[in-house]
Amino acid sequence: MVPTIYHWVNLSPVVAVGHLMIVNFYDYWPLFLANMLYGTFFGVTAAQTPAIMFEASGLERYPKGIALMNLMYGLGNFFGGMIGGDRL
Repeated sequence: MVPTIYHWVNLSPVVAVGHLMIVNFYDYWPLFLANMLYGTFFGVTAAQTPAIMFEASGLERYPKGIALMNLMYGLGNFFGGMIGGDRL
């Protein structure tokens, strides 16, 4: 059985390429396809997060791991825009 984190390792470069394509395309159809690529693979990686947390922490520490994961996602969403220059 392949650990779930190996899927993240394989999908992360695809997400990075999709993001790179989004910021470099200006025409409609290439931008649309780049968004589809990025969104699909970003969704797959986000959907696998609970499985990875379960494999990493085990059943006993899973609730605390999920709570910490949600906290980190929230902080990243809050501060990511400010650090990246999206909002003031």
